[in-house]
Amino acid sequence: MKKIISKLFSEEIDDSLLFKYDDEEFSKLMLIEHLDQHSFGASRARSFIKREVEFISKVFSELNIGRNLLDIGCGPGFYCDDFNYSGYSCDGVDMSPSVIEFAKDNIRDSQFHCCKIQELISPKKYDAALVLFGLLNEIEDADSFISSTSKHVKGDGYLVLEVMHPHFFNSLVSESINVSGRETPSCFSKSSHVRVTKRFFSKERDCLVNRSMVVDDNGMMKLYESHFTCYDLEKATRLLENNGFTDVQCIQSPQTGEFSYESYYHYIIAKKQPLD
Repeated sequence: MKKIISKLFSEEIDDSLLFKYDDEEFSKLMLIEHLDQHSFGASRARSFIKREVEFISKVFSELNIGRNLLDIGCGPGFYCDDFNYSGYSCDGVDMSPSVIEFAKDNIRDSQFHCCKIQELISPKKYDAALVLFGLLNEIEDADSFISSTSKHVKGDGYLVLEVMHPHFFNSLVSESINVSGRETPSCFSKSSHVRVTKRFFSKERDCLVNRSMVVDDNGMMKLYESHFTCYDLEKATRLLENNGFTDVQCIQSPQTGEFSYESYYHYIIAKKQPLD
């Protein structure tokens, strides 16, 4: 116990504690989190996703973006489902086996792939690729991620990144300790548990480290870690332009309510350079 607590408060990054999204058991817990309509730990509530899809569809219409979409980090396919209902054709890719199995069983009119985007082999090219809910903030090798994504986007197609707003990111950095409890299963445990979260910023890796000690009702203690990189418009523009995208712009959603985009997330949209 002493060793675990000491590790919790250490300010040295430990990649061995990162979530293993492709692990079968962890994937099953993630699916539980995705399906929980009262948790923002994995997916948003369906009512919220519906409003977001309506907003993105309006942006697509204004930019004259086509209707073939790829949702990267699609989870159980909720965005694909709502985009399909809105007249789009949306496929998904995610490295978590349980959520992709759920998507294949429950979401019609979409193709789903269980792999990283760097591993995706598909002849299809899409009018736009979507990277939503701050997924890019968690990607370790962003250049490889964006470069691989570009291969699946048509010339003159678009990439839509929904990233943490810098103000939200900074607020997380300033909140160094957080304690929460949960009676139901989550991505951290099958049983009721208490979670103590310690945050610190690593200058060496230029990322926020979110480290959690989880103690379940059986007394089992585990440590988990996530890393988040902040993207303001300047940093995102450099990343995108280095990987073949231009016309980078930031768009703020007008949504308010239980999870306000003004405070938490915004969109960065870029156009792929046309093929010669």
